[in-house]
Amino acid sequence: MLRGGRLSLMTAFEYITIATSLILSFSFARTTSRFAPIFLSNSRYWVHSSWVAILVVNHLVIFFGTATNQPVEAWSFGRVCGVLVLPVCTLIVSSLAVPNNRSVRCYASHFETIRVPFYAVWAVSIIASAKGVYALGYRDPLGLAILIGTAAPFLAGAVARSSAFDKALVMLTAACYAILLSTIWDSQLFDPKILKTPF
Repeated sequence: MLRGGRLSLMTAFEYITIATSLILSFSFARTTSRFAPIFLSNSRYWVHSSWVAILVVNHLVIFFGTATNQPVEAWSFGRVCGVLVLPVCTLIVSSLAVPNNRSVRCYASHFETIRVPFYAVWAVSIIASAKGVYALGYRDPLGLAILIGTAAPFLAGAVARSSAFDKALVMLTAACYAILLSTIWDSQLFDPKILKTPF
């Protein structure tokens, strides 16, 4: 990479950003590959469609959050894994939510078949996020407890076969993302204030 007219090696942050961007690009392409049938066809299911929309927003939030890692000077193996596990989990969740199979006749039935791994991997991604922000220096016990606690409804969703629970969880998650977006909407990249929250 060219800096100040001289060729220099990339920093660890730049390597991790590139790796995260590659994973997220594959995941984002997968998520958006079937928009027409998911949102417009007669076989659509609003709970499933809502999760796909949340996934799109989730990609943007993760990419933006990657910028908060720049102040980290020493990157251990644990820190690298803590950062990369979230986009990897997002890729897995996207692959579950948006099937390659173009013959899906009912997305309600499709969601019923993927609900257990879908919720379980989403819960893992939340717990991994808590581990990641802890490795990056976030130490607020209450904030970490709240973050880890948000995994509980997803774990419950993996075992509770209830359409009412599905509807409540997707609406709650959408509300949480709306609040999150309202708090970071005017934030600047590399703003150290972002590091004050686990989100």
